[in-house]
Amino acid sequence: MTLWDPKPQLRIKIHIVVPRQPVGGIQLAVRQRHHLREAGLQPVDFVDHALRCHDILIALDLHRTIVDGWEALASVLTRCQWRMLPTNLPPWRTVYGYFWRWKRQGVWERINDRLVQKVRTKAGRQAKPSAAIIDSQSVKTSEGCEARGLDVQKQAPGRKRHIVVDTLGLLLLVVVYSAGLQDVTGGFQTLQKLFEHMKHSVHNRWCRLKLTWADGAYASLVEKVRKSFGWKLEIVLRSDTTKGFVVLPRRWIVERTFGWFGRYRRLARDFEHTTSSSETVVYIASVRRMLKLATN
Repeated sequence: MTLWDPKPQLRIKIHIVVPRQPVGGIQLAVRQRHHLREAGLQPVDFVDHALRCHDILIALDLHRTIVDGWEALASVLTRCQWRMLPTNLPPWRTVYGYFWRWKRQGVWERINDRLVQKVRTKAGRQAKPSAAIIDSQSVKTSEGCEARGLDVQKQAPGRKRHIVVDTLGLLLLVVVYSAGLQDVTGGFQTLQKLFEHMKHSVHNRWCRLKLTWADGAYASLVEKVRKSFGWKLEIVLRSDTTKGFVVLPRRWIVERTFGWFGRYRRLARDFEHTTSSSETVVYIASVRRMLKLATN
């Protein structure tokens, strides 16, 4: 299969290896969308950005399903229910199948990690970050979902999204808990997962991550984080004499990332039944943004 970008200055040719079988389902939908773009009836979307990052997917051994998988990526953020996907997209069961399968296999997290390295390298930074920022956000949820609680401070029933970003605001990790869980407990569990993902051992000298910034809600974790993970947790506090809105050093970066995620209607409220699906949707939103940064 050969795909062409309709813009001459960005023309790129990609050969995709797929099993020999009759064209149908997703493959047919991809060809239809390709012909529509050639006719000028549909603009180039982030599926084309994903195809330009073909080398990342090759490294992930996903070249046989590159088109199918990114069709699922395009469909998850359409801001509608699975059964209400537009008719020009594949059947919703097929799209959800890829979403569920890639979620179980950890593919979305791996794509996010590779894109973080690619975007950081393009920006002139080291591929691995040396500092990070952690924060949480309370969001309302739908009825009947798991891990649903009440945030006592904000009086908001729902869940909390704990995210860790680098100094560019790129997502490193997201963990979703009940809103009733205190920031101290949820923050430590989030840093524990980040430790298992990046450092693995407190004696690992090759991990570049050394410093993490946080707000006053994590102040009691400073010594515990140093002993458990070997990281320095620096608390950025707001002055008591300050009035009105003030941009706090480092903390504004993670708040900006929350603002980016808030532009997606799928993330304006937590509509997912399980916390794992909620985390996956956040990763997909992060992947979509970094694809633009990596290909522009």
